[in-house]
Amino acid sequence: MGQGDSAASLHFNWYGNLFNRNDFIGAFRNSGTSHDLEGDYCTPLSRKRLDCRLFLAGYGFNTDPGVYGVRAGAELTTRDRLLVAR
Repeated sequence: MGQGDSAASLHFNWYGNLFNRNDFIGAFRNSGTSHDLEGDYCTPLSRKRLDCRLFLAGYGFNTDPGVYGVRAGAELTTRDRLLVAR
C-alpha cells in the first residue's frame, strides 16, 4: 500500500495471561495487562538501492507504578539487508 513500492503497517501487542480461559475472556476489561501499538512506513530511496523506514510506537506496561511512553525512529537499510543505520 502506498506510492510505488512503499508500504505502511500497524502492529498491536497485548501482554496478559493467554493460557487462563477466564483471564483471556475478560482481558480488555480487567486491569493487569500491558500493551503496545506501533505504526511504520517504508519506502525505497536512491533507485531502490536503499530502504527508508520511519516508525512511531506507544506503550503501556501495568506495573507499580505504571510505565507509559512513546518511542520513534528511522532506519536506512540496503536492499539486501546487509547494512542498517538506525
